[in-house]
Amino acid sequence: ATTNYTVTGTNLYGCVAEASVLVTVLPPSNFDFSYQQNACNPLSVQFFNAGSNPLNPYWSFGDGNTLLGNNPIHVYSSLGNYTVKYHIDNAACPDTITKIISLQLSNADIVLTPDTTICFGSTKLLRAQASGNFCWSPTTYLNNSLLNNPTTSTPTNITYYYTAETAGNNLILNGDFSAGNTGFTSDYTFATTNSIINAEYGVVTNAQTWNAGASPCNDHTTGTGNMLVANGATVAGKKLWKSTVNVTPNTNYQFSAWIQSISLANFAVFKFYINGVQFGPTLNAPSSACQWVQQKLNWNSGNNTTANISLEDFTYNADGNDFALDDISFAPVAIKRDSVKITVDTPVVNTIADVSVCAGIPVQLNATGASTYVWTPATGLSNPNIANPVALPQTNTRYTVNGTTINGCTASDFIDITVLPKPLITKTADTTICKNSSVQLNASGGTSYTWSPAATLNNANIANPVATPTAPVTKYIVTVTNNNVNACSNTDSVKITLRPAPVFTVSPSKSTCIGTAVQLSAAGGDSYLWNPANLVSNAAIANPTAITGTTTNYSVTITESNCNVSATLFTTVTVNPVPVITASKSNDIDCSIEFANLLASGALQYTWSPATGLSSNSIYNPVAKPTATTKYVVTGNNSFGCSDSDTLTVAVTKTGASGYFMPNSFTPNGDGKNDCFGIKYWGIIEQLEFFIYNRYGEKVFYTNDPNKCWDGLYK
Repeated sequence: ATTNYTVTGTNLYGCVAEASVLVTVLPPSNFDFSYQQNACNPLSVQFFNAGSNPLNPYWSFGDGNTLLGNNPIHVYSSLGNYTVKYHIDNAACPDTITKIISLQLSNADIVLTPDTTICFGSTKLLRAQASGNFCWSPTTYLNNSLLNNPTTSTPTNITYYYTAETAGNNLILNGDFSAGNTGFTSDYTFATTNSIINAEYGVVTNAQTWNAGASPCNDHTTGTGNMLVANGATVAGKKLWKSTVNVTPNTNYQFSAWIQSISLANFAVFKFYINGVQFGPTLNAPSSACQWVQQKLNWNSGNNTTANISLEDFTYNADGNDFALDDISFAPVAIKRDSVKITVDTPVVNTIADVSVCAGIPVQLNATGASTYVWTPATGLSNPNIANPVALPQTNTRYTVNGTTINGCTASDFIDITVLPKPLITKTADTTICKNSSVQLNASGGTSYTWSPAATLNNANIANPVATPTAPVTKYIVTVTNNNVNACSNTDSVKITLRPAPVFTVSPSKSTCIGTAVQLSAAGGDSYLWNPANLVSNAAIANPTAITGTTTNYSVTITESNCNVSATLFTTVTVNPVPVITASKSNDIDCSIEFANLLASGALQYTWSPATGLSSNSIYNPVAKPTATTKYVVTGNNSFGCSDSDTLTVAVTKTGASGYFMPNSFTPNGDGKNDCFGIKYWGIIEQLEFFIYNRYGEKVFYTNDPNKCWDGLYK
């Protein structure tokens, strides 16, 4: 410290005297320096003066080079550790700061985009870890190399290197104020709300909730978290935020903080201090409220083991000097490099050359240069989704193939197929001819002709050969060729059918009954002649009716006029006699006679009609029990199947009406005599109810059928 020294002297005579001298100790120089490597050239270093204005600043860079001046830039020859000295001649006390700086470049995963393959003509967004000091190299094909996330449109394979100053772990506790009013100190007064008191601060999520006159600004981190808000001090020297952290000597650190105005007048202006020395330029809060800006600066620890960090607003205005602070960080930084390789997939799809083909001739297509293919149009293709489909177009067609590589890149090519017309053939119509005859074939539409099969043709290589087929059906195929450049051919056919030998038939011999006509029939020709002609309905048709009363032999001459073939066939009509049927009855029916016996004769089989009231309608002697007068017709058939009929009438009257009688006893012993107790009656009973009760009045039998009786059994 400054000290006043006094000296007392005594001479040999014993005389004493005093003198004083003031030794003034000047305060140490308040200065420091920091540095930052250039990301594009890590050997180029920017040095920064810190503290009050230096006098005669002198730099020794540790590699034998020196320089006078402020904030120099020095380019080293290689990476490594260098002892740098910074000397100033301030006031009466020159001073020197010596630091060991480490120029390093390490590889790290700071490019977020992996090595990528892109398609030719497309772009790719390159994403890297955010940094304020970074460099992309090369910058070729980048839309903006000044962005952490530029977009490349490279047409060729390229490797991009990203060099950046990256920060390590944040040494500031509660730098985002998520833990509230902890982890720091302040010369300001903490207040949960603020009105007009200066040098107060709070930790809130919305500035307007702390000060009603502020804008409704939110935090920088998420928009919903905490931030520090303050009403600025009006006197100098008050530090808004202070924190002390442990540091490693000779290590580069980066300090960062975000500031915004929460009022629209007298915007705050900030200074940042580390160990009492101002670092970096002053930072003006934005002129617009709720707009965040960042302060970022480097600091080298030198031989320090702690860093006392503070922020001061030196606007010193009472009104409008309101602001917010958020996301404070202090972390070691290093220059790191990463790379990303961009491979450009430039597919070239090729197909075959244009072709001309005759209509109906397939073309084998083929494409190369991709992994998958799609041909358009699909019309006429065997499979539009393979590399080598077969094309069979009907008209001139351009087929385009789009190929896709395994990376999803596409390219295309096309082929024009010209379809040449086939000859238009005019030929003889399908024909039917007689056996052992010939027919003239004819075809036109071309310049040369070939017929097959040639064995039954007089000349197979002319347009109009004569065919003499022997098979029932022969298809003659003609190939007609035209004279265009591809000599296109077309084929057609003529079917020659031999008329089959006619199959003449006549109806087989038949039997008939006297007076019954017989239908004759013949087939196989187109003209007929029956004999004897006077015994048929029409001798010149295929199916006349035979008119005869006696057995007769008939002949028919059948002619097929197309091939002039005829034959005479024979058949016989046998005429059989008819039976003479006689019908009779035993009696008519009245109230005393309940049935009549009918009788027929003269035949082998009989059928009575109607069957109503008859015991059977298919016997010669049925019993008749009609309920009303009925006319019966009996039809009889003889052994030849001939039939005749007769008629009789059974009259039903009420003549002879009498009573009905009940027996007075019965003997149900199963001997066949009087075993059943019932009504004895004559004539026709139309309605009946017959009850039997025992002595207790219990019904033991009931029927409405006059033919039923009681067998004496009950339950």
